[in-house]
Amino acid sequence: SPRSIHWAPLTRASYHMQYYHGISAATQRPYAPPRAFRVTQRPNAAKHERTAIREALCHKCARWVPLEGIKDVQPKVRPRVS
Repeated sequence: SPRSIHWAPLTRASYHMQYYHGISAATQRPYAPPRAFRVTQRPNAAKHERTAIREALCHKCARWVPLEGIKDVQPKVRPRVS
């Protein structure tokens, strides 16, 4: 019989630590940095898309992972209020 897997809910704090600081929710340790970086050209990019995408080589699965989306727009960031 298959083992039952319990998925812990992703809290706001664990989401923040994982995606903003690179801390694993499972181990509470930082992720290893990528093994390499590259820029891949996109020759058929549409009008508001990037013509090149930055990618990183994952240390675990050895796949190239995009570091940015294809839309060529400035991010909308609200100023931090203290």
